[in-house]
Amino acid sequence: GPVPSGITGGQWRGVLELRAGGGELQAINVVDLESYVRGVVAAESPSSWPAEALKAQAVAARTYAITTQKSGTFDHFADTRSQVYQGIAGETPTTDAAVAATTDEVVTYEGRPVVTYFFSTSGGRTENNESSQLGGRPAPWLRSVSDPFDEASPHHRFGPRSWSVPRAEDALGGWVKGSLRSIDVVQRGTSPRIVRAEVVGSGGRTTVSGAQLRARLDLPDTWAYFTTITTTARAGTERVVSGAVRPGGAGNSVQVERRSPEGRWRKVTDVATRAGGRNTLTVGQPGRYRIVERGMPGPAVRMR
Repeated sequence: GPVPSGITGGQWRGVLELRAGGGELQAINVVDLESYVRGVVAAESPSSWPAEALKAQAVAARTYAITTQKSGTFDHFADTRSQVYQGIAGETPTTDAAVAATTDEVVTYEGRPVVTYFFSTSGGRTENNESSQLGGRPAPWLRSVSDPFDEASPHHRFGPRSWSVPRAEDALGGWVKGSLRSIDVVQRGTSPRIVRAEVVGSGGRTTVSGAQLRARLDLPDTWAYFTTITTTARAGTERVVSGAVRPGGAGNSVQVERRSPEGRWRKVTDVATRAGGRNTLTVGQPGRYRIVERGMPGPAVRMR
């Protein structure tokens, strides 16, 4: 049966084996499949969930266990590298009932068990496997579907994040050719998560996958949008604040803000963008200004 690894303490069904390997001593729980699933279900789903939800989790956990076995001295980690497994400590009456009610049930396609990926949050829609970090050929059981109940998740949406150009260049590393100009998404999946994007620099473009971009920028998901805001100040016969929002076109509205003596940013006015997301405003006072687009501020510039 499945052999979880990574155990740190507690009570376990089956037997514990101590094995030396790779310069370390491994404690491995040798346990039958149904006992293993009992220790997984309550660790992966709240035991207070409806019985049918727990049954679905039991079937998914059981199928995942038999289709993702590792090679080596054990079959599964006891954490999210495989599935969270807590042994007897993770068992509850409701989850045990779900496991018992689905004994030996697994998900199959054309008569063969298939990998049943599961996760806490979908953002409202899952993604086709070939357009996700899984990649590979399209799998008929891993198609994008709507998830209208995902709004109950506290992670349904992740809020806006901002990087200065130097910080973004540091995170993106060698992908930036020259000076960073923008991150352009060139292909999205059905969800619509990022499949391919281009890191645009003054010296050229680098094509990366959505999964690569997520890892470099430490994003919760590849369901993301990128906006680059530039701001410049020019003082002459008139004081002019100008900039651009990319991607962007003509007729969009951005705000110009000025920092007050108390240190707060206050809106000066709204400005309509021109072609290419460009915008210009003549201001009367010296001070620090910035452009804000859909709540996201660009860099501040000083007008003398």
